Amino acid sequence: AAATAAAIAIGRLLTQESINTAKAQDSQSLQSALSGMLETLCDAVVHLDSNFKITLPVPRFAAMLMMPPANLQGLRLLDKMSAEDAIRFERVLNGQGQQEGERL
Repeated sequence: AAATAAAIAIGRLLTQESINTAKAQDSQSLQSALSGMLETLCDAVVHLDSNFKITLPVPRFAAMLMMPPANLQGLRLLDKMSAEDAIRFERVLNGQGQQEGERL
């Protein structure tokens, strides 16, 4: 009985692990597809952390700013904007929306 219960528990764990692996692969596939679409539609795709720092090298964005790509990684994006633009940008990305008639 104990061996049967252990076999059932192991079977359930393996099933759950398989489901989790499939979900992770689906998530990675979706992220890859979205990244590809953004790369096609946008001049540059910039990955930011929660402090608006650039997390990955972005050669196309670096070229737009006329900077070496290595100098961008870790740079706080808001530091490259005017104070007014930085305030609007941060407000919109934090989900506070735009004010009437305001453009990003």
